[in-house]
Amino acid sequence: MYINSSNTFAYKSAVSLENLYPNSNLKLFTANFVPEDPSAKFNGYIPIEKLTITYSRSSGPGGQHVNTVNTKVDLRFNVKDAIWLSNEIKDKLLEQQKNKINKDGYLIIKSDITRSQQLNLADALERLRTYIRKTIEEPPQITQETAETIRKRQLKAARERIFVKRVRSQIKQTRTDFTETMRVLGYPRLISIANFRTPNFPLVAEILVWLVKRFDPDADITCEHNTEEERIFLIRSVAEFMALNTNVKLNTKKLYQADGYAVQELLKITNLLQEAQNRGSESMNQNDNRKIIEFNISDEINELKSTRQLASLLTVNGATLFDLLGREVELRDIRNNKAGRQFDTAEIETALKDVIENMRKEIEDTKKQIDNVKDTEQSLDTRIERRRSELERNQKRLQTLRKVRPAFMEEYEKLEAELRMLYDDYLQKFRYLSYLEHLHEDAAKAEQERIEKRQAETKRKLEQLRSEDVSFESMVEGNDLVFGASLQESRLTLGDVEKQNLEKTMQQGAHAKTDTEKMSKTQMSQRRIYGSMSGRQRGTILESNDSAGSLDSDSDLLIDGDLDDDDDEDDDDLLNSVRGTDIGNFDRKVAQDKRSVSKVDHSDEDF
Repeated sequence: MYINSSNTFAYKSAVSLENLYPNSNLKLFTANFVPEDPSAKFNGYIPIEKLTITYSRSSGPGGQHVNTVNTKVDLRFNVKDAIWLSNEIKDKLLEQQKNKINKDGYLIIKSDITRSQQLNLADALERLRTYIRKTIEEPPQITQETAETIRKRQLKAARERIFVKRVRSQIKQTRTDFTETMRVLGYPRLISIANFRTPNFPLVAEILVWLVKRFDPDADITCEHNTEEERIFLIRSVAEFMALNTNVKLNTKKLYQADGYAVQELLKITNLLQEAQNRGSESMNQNDNRKIIEFNISDEINELKSTRQLASLLTVNGATLFDLLGREVELRDIRNNKAGRQFDTAEIETALKDVIENMRKEIEDTKKQIDNVKDTEQSLDTRIERRRSELERNQKRLQTLRKVRPAFMEEYEKLEAELRMLYDDYLQKFRYLSYLEHLHEDAAKAEQERIEKRQAETKRKLEQLRSEDVSFESMVEGNDLVFGASLQESRLTLGDVEKQNLEKTMQQGAHAKTDTEKMSKTQMSQRRIYGSMSGRQRGTILESNDSAGSLDSDSDLLIDGDLDDDDDEDDDDLLNSVRGTDIGNFDRKVAQDKRSVSKVDHSDEDF
């Protein structure tokens, strides 16, 4: 529809303001109302001045003007005070639109479907007209067939809804059962229900390959699923393998979905494996039980006794049955006579009266017992009430006793606090004492180890000293032999003697120098372990032969250079034949070694 407005043509929709309100010209006012049908209850006219219309910012997407223009329309009016509506319409409107009426009685209609204020207002007014027209329309008359059809549809919808819920619950249950079954079968990784809420083909492919390997470890099934062809080939090969080997038909479409529906197909395979595993365990248990029963001799003996008793009873019962069957002819006649006999009604009436009288007596006895029980119950209630009152009285007395504070309570609390402090001090001192005892034990152990180490070191040094004394004595004896051999060669000529003496002197000087250096090194390295054991300070070592007042041992005298042998004069005669310079050098070195040894102080702590 095209409308000429301001000499321009433009397309106007059916919900435009020009079509809804031709005379409004986008200005909200109410024209003079001229009703077309005075008998009509409502003809679509709404007085806008009787409505409360407010505008606000609209929410939601809408571009840059979403929060800058008030396009949302809030239309409301008081239904009870609306004089432009009839009472019948107002009552039905209050009943039908009670969810849209607030506690003050205002019907509220909001509209923000467009970004135009006028269009939203038109929409709100049209909705109000629709609400009012619903109150005027007569409800359609529903026939019995239509009602039955509606009932069947509702029942069908409810059944479908329940079926969908049941399917969903089964899917969830199958997921749970599947995870538990895979855990029982020994799947190497944990599977959660959430893994199958969305398609997860890698996990489904891994599970399929693992299940096929459980059936046949030599099965040629590849786990490649990168492309669509590989995935289709994997699903098809697994389905063919299960159909040929286990006679299990799988739905390949559900497997390819790799979601909760695929779990249902996987559960077919896992249930088969679990059933086989359970049967194997049951058979093993049965075999074990059979083995146990086979070797249980006492049970076999008891069974033998029961078998013998049953055999004897079988014989007795067979004989009794044979006798009864033999009397069947006589008993049949008696039974027929009793069944065909005519009963006397008077006797039957008398018997029934006796039975009724007996039952009446039993009822009276039962009533008496019930009355006695009631009396007993009343007496028990009285006793319970008396005990309850005593209990309450005792509880009140207990509360009063608890509130009373004894005279010695303050002293008790003070002593308790003091005892707590003393106990804390005791604990602290006990810890200190334990710690000090521990330190004392450690120190004693360390001192004992140090003493043992010192004794071992002293013993080692004494042994070394003895060995060096023996070596020194052997060296001195060797020197004596050298001097004796030189005296035997005195028969040689003077020139030969001088030459030989010169050569020997050179050799002896070299040997004496080396021996002296060795002795000095030995004495310097061991000078701290020789000394007097008497505790006196040792002075300068005398070179006299008088050793009566000396407490030194022979080894000390030898090492210190106090050699008081009788061969000293012979040694001097032999040394005179050697040049004076060499002898002087030798004596000087020996004297220096003597002085170095004699200057060393010894004490008992060296041992």
